[in-house]
Amino acid sequence: MTLFKSSLIACYTMLIISCQAVYADSLSELKATLTALNGADTITAVLSASFKKVIVDGNDKKIKFGALQTELIASPSGLTVSYNSETLRKLREEGKQKRENEEAATPTLMAAREVKTDSLTSILSSADILLAKIEQGELINEERIDYNGGSVRSLTFSLPLQFFIENKKVRGYVDEFESSYQVLINDQGIPFETRMNFSGEGTAYVIFSLETVTHKVTRYKVFGDRLVRISKESKSINNSTFNDRTFESSWQVEVTSQVKNKINI
Repeated sequence: MTLFKSSLIACYTMLIISCQAVYADSLSELKATLTALNGADTITAVLSASFKKVIVDGNDKKIKFGALQTELIASPSGLTVSYNSETLRKLREEGKQKRENEEAATPTLMAAREVKTDSLTSILSSADILLAKIEQGELINEERIDYNGGSVRSLTFSLPLQFFIENKKVRGYVDEFESSYQVLINDQGIPFETRMNFSGEGTAYVIFSLETVTHKVTRYKVFGDRLVRISKESKSINNSTFNDRTFESSWQVEVTSQVKNKINI
């Protein structure tokens, strides 16, 4: 019986070591791939973004929509963001409408406020920010899952609260939270999809409480030596003492031109 127990323990130990080695190998492969995608090539793309915001306050319900299209050019010298003349005309017109009537529908203006600089910089160069996320998280699981009729590797990380809430004071109001960050990679170690889930509850000054749930699915594709975020679908639900809010966004990126590949991956 003692020999059997010893053998069982030895097998279990080897299994744990084997799993840890697999985790480490996949994670190392992913990090190496992201490091190689340094984003030195010049690439041009068109971003189409749409938004929907629903606010429910008692019996009062407001729904707002937003939509915007812009051209992005990333090169070694930086990022250029440009709007065509029609978009600029809409921004001026909607700005005037908003000043005359704060309840006016202004979809282009709403979208422009959501499409901020920090949200644009990583679209055509996603490797660095993806690498930062997985380094900030803790790898908790790796498995093979079915995906579109095939099998891919899935790495799941837990993320700290500061990843979602930068303000230290605000983090102090959070009572409970759960998070997961799933990265799907192909057999070449290239990430092509991430899935982020976050839920939390908090209270502030006794009179205010908030429950929030966020789900994001982001897809990537390699162009030359860049990892490009080709789409992102996001939905957040916030229920608070004062009102309930739902926010949905959809980002689609179409690459229109690129230089010849400098790195073959």
